[in-house]
Amino acid sequence: MRSLFLRILVTFWLAMAVIAAAYALIFVRSESSWRRERLAYLVGHTLHSEGRAVAERVEREGEAAAVEAWRELDRRTGLRGTLFCGPELAPRAALAAPSDALRELAREAADAGELRSKLDADLDRFAVPLSGGATPRCVAAGEMPHPTRFERWLGMDTAWLRLLVALLVGGVVGGLLARQLVRPIHRLREAARRLEAGDLTTRVGPTLGRRRDELATLGRDFDRMAERIESLVEGERRLLRDVSHELRSPLARIQVALQLARGKAGEAAAGALDQIERDAERLSELVGQILTVTKLEHAPDERRTAPVALAELLRQVCDDADFEARSRGRRVELSPPGPATVRGVEEVLRRAVENVVRNAVRWTADGTTVEVRLERTTGAGGEARVRVHVRDHGPGVPEAELTGIFQPFRRVDDARRREDGGVGLGLSITERAVRVHGGMVEARNHPEGGLEVLLELPAEPAA
Repeated sequence: MRSLFLRILVTFWLAMAVIAAAYALIFVRSESSWRRERLAYLVGHTLHSEGRAVAERVEREGEAAAVEAWRELDRRTGLRGTLFCGPELAPRAALAAPSDALRELAREAADAGELRSKLDADLDRFAVPLSGGATPRCVAAGEMPHPTRFERWLGMDTAWLRLLVALLVGGVVGGLLARQLVRPIHRLREAARRLEAGDLTTRVGPTLGRRRDELATLGRDFDRMAERIESLVEGERRLLRDVSHELRSPLARIQVALQLARGKAGEAAAGALDQIERDAERLSELVGQILTVTKLEHAPDERRTAPVALAELLRQVCDDADFEARSRGRRVELSPPGPATVRGVEEVLRRAVENVVRNAVRWTADGTTVEVRLERTTGAGGEARVRVHVRDHGPGVPEAELTGIFQPFRRVDDARRREDGGVGLGLSITERAVRVHGGMVEARNHPEGGLEVLLELPAEPAA
C-alpha cells in the first residue's frame, strides 16, 4: 500500500484485532473462580425458588403439571430441573431420567443442607435442599449445558452486532486519526510541488492552524527552507540582472570606440579590431540571454498571450534551421504535423523551440538529419496537450547529466565542449519558457543513439 492514510487505518484495525484476540486468549486461559461461584449462586437461587414452586404444585396438581413448570424453566434458562423427594430422594416431576451424577449431587446437598454444584467442561450440575412445604426432605436439582468460555465472553447471540459496532467505531476513529496525520503531509507535498514549479512565495505555516506537534515543526522548517531558497534565488536573479545592465553600457561604448578606431587605424590593426568586435558581440549576446533568463521566471502577462499555431511555428523554425544546416552537411526534417494550437507569447515559444533545434543541429553527426515531429497527447488529468520531439544523431548525454543540461551555464564536458557550443543558456531559456507556459521539458538518450528532447505544452481547446 502506497497510501499513508490506508496504512494508518489498516494498522489501527489490525491493532484492535490483535488486542481483542489477546484479551480473548487471556479470558479463556484464566477464568477466575469468582465467576464460577457467582454462576453457582445465581443458578442455585433460581433453582431453590422454582423447586419449591414445583414441589407445591406436585402436591396440588400432580406431577404432570409440575413437569410443565420444569419445561418452562428449561425454555427460559436452559436449566433441566428434577425434584428429588423422600428418604431415598426418589426423582419426581423430571423432564428426563436423571443421571447418576445428578442423583449423587442431590444426596450431597441433602446431607450438607446447602447448595452443591459441579461445573464440568461440558455440563453444569446444581442441587439445593428445599426447606418447608409438605415434603420435609426434597432437593431441587438440575443440569445445564455448559457454554464454552469464548461463547460466554463473546455472547454469540449478539456477536455480529458487537463486531459490526467495533469495526464501525474502529474505522471512524482510525479514519479521523489517519486524516489528521495525513492532511498536513498532503499540504507539505502540494507546497513542495509549487516550490518546485517556481513559486518561491509558497508557505505552509498558515495552513497548519494551531498545531503544535512534530508535523507543525516540520512545516515551520519547510517555511524557513523556502524563505532561504527565495532569498538565495532572488539574490542570484538580482545579481545577474544588475550585472547585465551594468555591462550593456560599456559594451555599447566599446562598439562606438571600435567604429572610431577602424577609421583611424590602418590595415595592420584590422585583425585585432575584428577580434575585439567578435568578443564584444559575444558578450552582448551573453548579456541578452542572461536578461532573457531572468525575465522568464514569471508567467507572461495575459494581455500579451494569444493562440499560437504551433505547427506553423515549427515549420518556420525548421525551414530556417535546415537552410543553415545544409551548409554543414546536415539536415532538419519536420514530420508533417497536424493542427495544434497553444496559448502563449509567440516570440518566447519560437525562441524556446529554436534553441532546441539549433542545439540538435550543432551536435548531430555530419550527414545525418535532425528529426522533428509534433503530436497531440492527453495529460494525467485528461486534458489535451501537444508534444514536440527533437532528436539528433550525436554523441548523446551521460544519464547523470540529462536533467542538468537545462540549468544555466551547464555543459557536459565530454560531449558539449565550450569551443563548439554556446554559453550554456539556450536550453535553460527553453526550459523556463516552456515552464511559464504550463508545460515541461525532458531530455533522454534515444535507444538508437543521439539525444531526444521533448517539449510538452497544454493545448488550446478547439474552437
